[in-house]
Amino acid sequence: MNSQSPLEMRDCVVQILDIRHNSEYDIHSEAKDCYAIKVNVDVRQKPQENDYRIRMGIVLRPEKDAVCRFQRISVELEGLFFLPLDTDENLVKQLVPLNCFAILYGIARGVVGQASGMMAGGPYMLPPYNFVELMKRKSRAAKKPAEEQASSAR
Repeated sequence: MNSQSPLEMRDCVVQILDIRHNSEYDIHSEAKDCYAIKVNVDVRQKPQENDYRIRMGIVLRPEKDAVCRFQRISVELEGLFFLPLDTDENLVKQLVPLNCFAILYGIARGVVGQASGMMAGGPYMLPPYNFVELMKRKSRAAKKPAEEQASSAR
């Protein structure tokens, strides 16, 4: 069985990269980086085609009372993905959007790691992120307004 994916990334652009060092951070301290992470995604499909434009925004801020190396880390990327039109619909659902998210997040990890590498304390690697859980939350959020609309129509 061939495990190669027909998903193709045609382009990727880093639109925002903002890494703000915390001037109060002491690189000799035992403090650990402890950030709250927020990831936003937007998936757009070209009508009648298997072309997808996927935006991902990632923002990390220190947890309450945490002393971290960075005041803020923010990166936004946009990727253009393509699948052949004859791709089985079930396979499309398996690949888009989760594989696209994983690809973009991997690129973001490399960009942040390289950009932070010359800062005090060395490179910072974005933590792993659970995109399956993100999709579940988005699905629940999308169902909630529909349920509210149905109950108000009664």
